[in-house]
Amino acid sequence: MLIHKKLAREEKRLGGSLDYVRHILKVSRRAFFALARCLHLAEYRREAPPEVLAVAGMVGAMRQDCGTCVQIAINQSKQQQTDGDVLQAVLDRAPDRLPADLATVYGFATAVVAGDDVKAHELRDKVQTRYGEAALIEIAYALAMGQFFPTIKRTLGYAESCAIKPPTV
Repeated sequence: MLIHKKLAREEKRLGGSLDYVRHILKVSRRAFFALARCLHLAEYRREAPPEVLAVAGMVGAMRQDCGTCVQIAINQSKQQQTDGDVLQAVLDRAPDRLPADLATVYGFATAVVAGDDVKAHELRDKVQTRYGEAALIEIAYALAMGQFFPTIKRTLGYAESCAIKPPTV
């Protein structure tokens, strides 16, 4: 089937299992195609620099994931030419090793996922001033989608398939 071949190619490109997506396809084609429509949000990039979206996406994935989705986020970011030192600093939760602008994005994303509205509000203004309103929307998408896939996996019982080894840059 064409869909299964495409999923196999995506697994190779992403460097992680999409067994949970196959499960969705098997149980409900309609649900699978609804999920496929969401992928546009995960890939939407127009204004924000790739490293900004990498930071936001990784923070989101790290909030919800056991490792595999974080590794996929790292792999995708590397494909976008994001500097490995940036990715490693985020993975290590070491914003002090990030350039100032990216440290602000990291702080903002971390505040959003932690529900710290006061800090998020303070940093949102800085992020919006630096990158613009359209980029802020892309950051919101990256942060939300970073949490989206791990949440689906965990809900469907596919988090057990996550790698034991920690993600690497």
